Amino acid sequence: MRPTSSVMITVYCFVVLSVGVGCLCSRALFSPRCVLETPYDNPPEDLGESDLVGTWEARYMEWGVDRLVLRPDGTFKQVFRETDCEQCTSETEWNDWHVERFPDGRARLHLEGGRYYPQPTVAGYWDQVADELVQPMLELIVNVRVDSSGNLLLLHLWPEADHGFAIIGCEGDQFNRVDAP
Repeated sequence: MRPTSSVMITVYCFVVLSVGVGCLCSRALFSPRCVLETPYDNPPEDLGESDLVGTWEARYMEWGVDRLVLRPDGTFKQVFRETDCEQCTSETEWNDWHVERFPDGRARLHLEGGRYYPQPTVAGYWDQVADELVQPMLELIVNVRVDSSGNLLLLHLWPEADHGFAIIGCEGDQFNRVDAP
């Protein structure tokens, strides 16, 4: 007896879904630190705060866009807009920002009064680059990194240590520059 096309489609969908879930679950086999070292590097040693001035965006899947506007006077504004709701916008006042440098070449951007919209937490965030827990005090902290093309990006800290690949869905894990002064 030959299977019907609906049975074949069901089996095909099951196989595709199983392989996809298997690939995503296998990410736990890799250390996030090792994964990040390949596509992302420390920023240049001569990175100045002026190099970060401009507009940056992170896109959180289909539900929102997070925009940071960093001004040369050391202030920033964060604007979050939900995709399906014109009136659903959250905007900060102009607050202070600064860069923290580390001896190993890493850099973190501190945005006072900023917020991590995908998953707010009070327990702290995992810095996948430094491999440590960071507990921001009423601020958003992101890692300043460079991608394989030499572009600066602002990489979100994770709400838990086992967040997985930064490469998968990295649009929501990082701010990309959309406008420079």
